[in-house]
Amino acid sequence: MLSGFQLFVNKEFWFIMTTIYHLLGIGTFVKKVHPSSVVLMIVVFSSAILLGPLFCGWICSFGTFQEWIGKIGKKLFKKKYNRFIPYKYDRYLRFLRYTVLVWVLYMTAVTGKLIFQDYDPYFTLFQFWTGEIAVTGFITLGLVILLSLFVERPFCKYACPYGAVLGIFNLFRIIPLRRNETTCIDCKACDRVCPMNLPVSTPV
Repeated sequence: MLSGFQLFVNKEFWFIMTTIYHLLGIGTFVKKVHPSSVVLMIVVFSSAILLGPLFCGWICSFGTFQEWIGKIGKKLFKKKYNRFIPYKYDRYLRFLRYTVLVWVLYMTAVTGKLIFQDYDPYFTLFQFWTGEIAVTGFITLGLVILLSLFVERPFCKYACPYGAVLGIFNLFRIIPLRRNETTCIDCKACDRVCPMNLPVSTPV
């Protein structure tokens, strides 16, 4: 189940998003999209509605890879690691992944091809032995590895279009994260340890 699930994330997600149009308007699937992948999409989105981007935090193997690289960065930069970009800039840089999402969906819908595959560091890392990898994919992967020495999960935070989709579900998830105001002492410890540099202590 997990291998098929990750194949869905790596290679078929973009076609699944655009195949909805084909299903409603034409009644067929986009090329290379198997009906089982649509079922997997429903499972992922349902879990996101319930708990938010569960996949990003607990299942995504590329996120784990970035964390491994980050361990080296932590040894090199100690407490400075993941603090190079001030929050006032970081909060806006996060919107870049939504720009990537719009571009991916538009180009996939227009061309009917896996446009993002040539740039996707996730696909490059786990499929480099297949001979299907473009030079741009290796460049992107190298950049992500370099940035991971300074920033926690840089691709997830700033460029992952799949994470952008799941992040939207945070706006209306059924079981949101809440601060317990009765026991919180405003020490800001949660803000300091949050790997995504979120102001956890701030009521939302």
